[in-house]
Amino acid sequence: MNSNPNGSSVADIADAVLQAPNHGAVHQLAESATAIILAKTDSLVACVQVLNPVLTHPDAFAREKGVLFLSKVIEAVCASPQGGATLLSLNEGSLLANFLAAHLTDQLCVPHVALSLAALVDAGLVNPDDLHPVFPQTTRYRFFQLFDLLTTRHLDAIRRSMEQDFIAGYLAAMDGEKDPRNLMLAFRSLRTLSLHCDLTPCAQDVFEASFCYFPITFKPPPNDPSGISAQDLKSALAACLSASPLFAPWAIPAILEKLESANTNAKRDSLSVLHLALPIYGASSHLLTHVPRLWQALKADAFHSADAHHEHLALETLSTLVRVLCVTGESRTNPVDLVLTPALRECLHMLTQPETKLAKVSALVLGAFVRADPDVANSVLATAVPFLVQRLRTEELPAQQKTLVAALVHMVEALAAHPAPPPRALVSLVNDVHAALQMLGLQGVFHLMAVPGLLSADEAATYVQHFASAIEAADRVEGGRELRPRPSSLVVLADGTDLFAEILMALVAKVPQVGGEALGQVLTAMDRVVHAAQAVNAEHLVRLLDAGTLQRDEMSDQVAPEAQSPILAHILSPTSPLSSSSLTFPIFVGILGNLRPTTPLPLSPTDLLSSILSNPSLPDDSVAMLVGSLVNKQRDPLPLLNHEPLAALLNAPGASPRALAVTAWVAKALVMQGNKIGGELTGRILGMVGGVGEARVEARAAAARVVGVIVGESNVVLCKESFAVVKLLYKQRIFNQCLPSLTSQFHTAPDSTAKDLALLALAHLVQNIPQPVLLGAVNDLLPLLLTSLAQPRLALDDPALMVSILDTFQGMLRDAPQAVGDHVSSLVPLVLGLATGADQGVPMRVRIAAVKCLQVMASALPFHVVFPVRHKVIAGLGKVVGDPKRLVRREAVNCRSLWFTVSGEGNGQ
Repeated sequence: MNSNPNGSSVADIADAVLQAPNHGAVHQLAESATAIILAKTDSLVACVQVLNPVLTHPDAFAREKGVLFLSKVIEAVCASPQGGATLLSLNEGSLLANFLAAHLTDQLCVPHVALSLAALVDAGLVNPDDLHPVFPQTTRYRFFQLFDLLTTRHLDAIRRSMEQDFIAGYLAAMDGEKDPRNLMLAFRSLRTLSLHCDLTPCAQDVFEASFCYFPITFKPPPNDPSGISAQDLKSALAACLSASPLFAPWAIPAILEKLESANTNAKRDSLSVLHLALPIYGASSHLLTHVPRLWQALKADAFHSADAHHEHLALETLSTLVRVLCVTGESRTNPVDLVLTPALRECLHMLTQPETKLAKVSALVLGAFVRADPDVANSVLATAVPFLVQRLRTEELPAQQKTLVAALVHMVEALAAHPAPPPRALVSLVNDVHAALQMLGLQGVFHLMAVPGLLSADEAATYVQHFASAIEAADRVEGGRELRPRPSSLVVLADGTDLFAEILMALVAKVPQVGGEALGQVLTAMDRVVHAAQAVNAEHLVRLLDAGTLQRDEMSDQVAPEAQSPILAHILSPTSPLSSSSLTFPIFVGILGNLRPTTPLPLSPTDLLSSILSNPSLPDDSVAMLVGSLVNKQRDPLPLLNHEPLAALLNAPGASPRALAVTAWVAKALVMQGNKIGGELTGRILGMVGGVGEARVEARAAAARVVGVIVGESNVVLCKESFAVVKLLYKQRIFNQCLPSLTSQFHTAPDSTAKDLALLALAHLVQNIPQPVLLGAVNDLLPLLLTSLAQPRLALDDPALMVSILDTFQGMLRDAPQAVGDHVSSLVPLVLGLATGADQGVPMRVRIAAVKCLQVMASALPFHVVFPVRHKVIAGLGKVVGDPKRLVRREAVNCRSLWFTVSGEGNGQ
């Protein structure tokens, strides 16, 4: 048969299929062949024989067309009114099934093979003896080993490029798995994925894929070479189920159901999982809903356990539950009360009958509560100790007294779990210890620490924890006013040990809570700690400050504006250590930059500005951020802008790196505020880029880069969270100002350097502008962005910026394909040049972004636009397939496959 649909035989079918330009033509050929076979002019077996050269063709795409043709014919024949059984014998059907199964390893053919096999099975034309696994068990084990190594050693690559697809594929691969070796690897890999990947779209699927094996009922066969026990599988599964808090909505009710069952093994496994998982799941609404039911189940397991191990496991799980439910401070809605109130009532009631077994277990339950949390211990002891002492005075039988004393002993033993001093309820019962005695003990420890070399590092660390607890408690206990100066004792430790990180974090957390003389002590201690740390590890200290001090809620959210004034007075005093050191200055910026505009400052803004700008040792960027924040929060910024130190910097932004940074951040502050002076300052920076003032090339390049500062996002200052004044559409306004200026600079540039600088500024501008704004100027932007792609040095000097430009093109391809399509002949060579630039040193992420841009081009642009460049792209991608980096090769293979399928039907446009 030839391509003529009116042919009457299948003799020429192979050539016709090979010459078919697209899938639609293959479908038409399949319909013609089906009509011939149904008319019994020719047979399906003869068709397969004629098609053999196509099915075994060395080109994968040719084989795909052959298998597609055959699958469509088989599907149509099996679905015909005559029925496949009348046209094919069982032996012929089995022969076809085995022939098709051989193509399951041919990636492009798999969907078509699956379709035809399903049709043969549905028609009853497959012999049951022909059903067998394609991959043997040993092969599956090797694949699970491979998956385990991938998730262990190359997780970052998985997360960057194929996170959700990999998880979905992995769940499909382990579906129905029963081999214990594979399950051990699968549980470990799922735990790793759950810990480090975003499970939000697929959390339920991951949980259900794991929980379907719960509880484990595996019994290893005698002389099992794998050596895997049932406990190994149980531990691995429990670790998997407790890996992510996103499992809580489904895990808690499912495990509760197993816990309430009559199966002892299921109950024990449920307790083990809860013990591990509850701290991970946290006191969320999913847990709080089930707390009463969970208490009843744990109580039943504790009071009616099968053995001592089961009882111990139930009590440990109860302690874990209480610990998770605890909240700090006094709260009427403390979730721990959902358990504590009924537990105290029931346990104390059972202790009124000390001769029973339930009374003994009640003592253990109370001990579990005391062990869980210090605040809960106070509540339990405050109620239980007086009750037990009163019962001891009234009970006369030694056996009953023994039970009551044992209950007290259990609670005292449980206190050992807390490193802090004993709870007040027990201490007051024993010896009526009060705050004055605590103060005396702290003073003694202070003098011990002052003796050089007397305490070991471990002892010093223990005392640090006690002092930090004492400082925190000073706001609550009677006599706390005397305790507040004790931060000075931490200075002794800071000078003599390497505990500066722990000490500094405790002090930083205290800043919003203290005032008066204590704040001065805290700030002095912080200064001493910082300088002691410089000799140890300054890099670690900078990370510590960045992680622990630039937290807006520490100062601005927790402390009312009127209460911040005395604290700011200490921070802004001439002797303050925070504002004078380059290491501690980020703390200073984090505090002042996140104040509300209504917070009164002890210094005038101009005096504060003079103090900051007069210190040349402070970091330029931090100084600029703080100046910008001060300007933004002024109702009338003119006095600040006209202040001599600041005005000098703004009038000559090219004079120094600090002047340029300050000008950029002040321009940003004013633009966000809607002040027209911000546009004027932005114009000065753009003038620097264009060569106004005959600035050096390095300074002009720096000016081009700070254009991104003006329109960029900051998470430290000048954002809504830091109470900055932000007007709507400020980015659109600054974009509309900058684009014409940069476009004019580019077209009138006297040399290539000026053109490159204009393009650099434009790239930093576009990087921070929302896509809808860019689309409004797409016709003006495209020629300039294309020229940016033609700068090979940009990819080498600033890979992140080049990736941003390519991402911008991807967005335009999706949202404005018509505009980009007019430039496709220019765009393709530039993007291919980046994709194939491994030998020229183009970074890997730029090459990947270029390949992804080509992939979007194939799917987003109309057929008549991409078809003329199809062969050029495929040839270029053929080089990228040999890239030295595996991630680039993988993207190139996917992209090349997509370009191979470019056709009128495929693009549909």
